[in-house]
Amino acid sequence: AGANGNLRVCTNSHEEKAVTLTGGVTINGDIVLGPGSDPQETLWRVPRMLTSINGSVRVAEVEAPVEVVEIPALPDRGRLSVSGHEVVTLPGGLYRFHDIQISGNGTLIFTGPAEVYVEEDVQMSGKGGIETASQLPTNLSLYVKGAHVSLRGDTDVFARLVAPNATVEISGNGDLYGAVTGREIIVRG
Repeated sequence: AGANGNLRVCTNSHEEKAVTLTGGVTINGDIVLGPGSDPQETLWRVPRMLTSINGSVRVAEVEAPVEVVEIPALPDRGRLSVSGHEVVTLPGGLYRFHDIQISGNGTLIFTGPAEVYVEEDVQMSGKGGIETASQLPTNLSLYVKGAHVSLRGDTDVFARLVAPNATVEISGNGDLYGAVTGREIIVRG
């Protein structure tokens, strides 16, 4: 939660375009950039007139701690692929997958609180997506060790996403509720 809204986007990076907002993106909250950042370089808005930030933009004095993803010794369920009009329902619990791909109208449903560990990448696109118990972000934690997470589509996502080694791309007409940690985060409207 940000001081001026319901979202806080933070980065430890001070590199050019570390936070990129493309298209009709609205951030209802604050953006905190890494120590030593030049906000004109680190925060990239394309085009500026179609993006809006309803909170503050500031530079942090010190780096924030970043959670490391360690894959626990759970049974490896391999690739989880949900596509077409397929619906996969899983009870709450702990899960480990090699990678996750959800496309088309495919839907992954968790009926209770779940922690999901992914060794490689997560790709979600289309009108399906992931449904969490009671649509609460605190009921789903996705821990991704891979280098790429793509959340594209028309559905809302309610989750805590921890992917400190990944470029996280969020695009489409859906909204994201929860928290995201990534090496780089790109948001397209």
